[in-house]
Amino acid sequence: MKIYLPPELKEKDLINLFIDGQKLKTKSFSPLFLVKEKGKWQIKRQLLLKKKFLRTMKKAYFSPFILVYSTKSESAQKITYEQALKESYLWYRYGNGQCEILPDTLVNKELIKKYNLIIFGDESYNYLAEKLNLKKIKDKFLKGFKNDFAYRFIYFNPFNKDKFLLCSSGTNLAMLKIANYFSLLSSAVGLPDYLIFSSEVKEKGLGGVWEMGFYHN
Repeated sequence: MKIYLPPELKEKDLINLFIDGQKLKTKSFSPLFLVKEKGKWQIKRQLLLKKKFLRTMKKAYFSPFILVYSTKSESAQKITYEQALKESYLWYRYGNGQCEILPDTLVNKELIKKYNLIIFGDESYNYLAEKLNLKKIKDKFLKGFKNDFAYRFIYFNPFNKDKFLLCSSGTNLAMLKIANYFSLLSSAVGLPDYLIFSSEVKEKGLGGVWEMGFYHN
């Protein structure tokens, strides 16, 4: 988060900032950057970006991809297969293209290395998500959250750093069902690296989002 301080604050004046109930002390300089790391806000004078920066979930659709639904249970399979079908229809309608839908059990190493992976369901429901060890990836931003929620995130494919994986899931079947509530297949959508939200999105839209952001800032 980039903040420009008001001009009446003199350079190097000591100021207190309050955000999410947390108090931060710093000397006045502008602009300053607020960065959330491991659930805590920190102040940085400069924001250093890594070379390989994700920046938006849409990158998973910018090169050939496959849609992967879950098969660990019949209920999860029904939900995620319908999600994959809807996604393929939207891609046909708005992207004027076709994509393949596969069950998690049929995605082999060759496909993993060749395509971006749009995965419906995490390791609790999806064998491919378990194989890719997505739990280790998602723990980077999901730790500390309680109650039930849904989420989406993009990350580099661990078997091919030039490819991406995009996962949508939830803490239970009800949350899994709304995990792709925010569609990415529209020119007006620009979701960041990850998104965490509750069922309140159905009534409040973005008001039901708990947190969204980028991994490195």
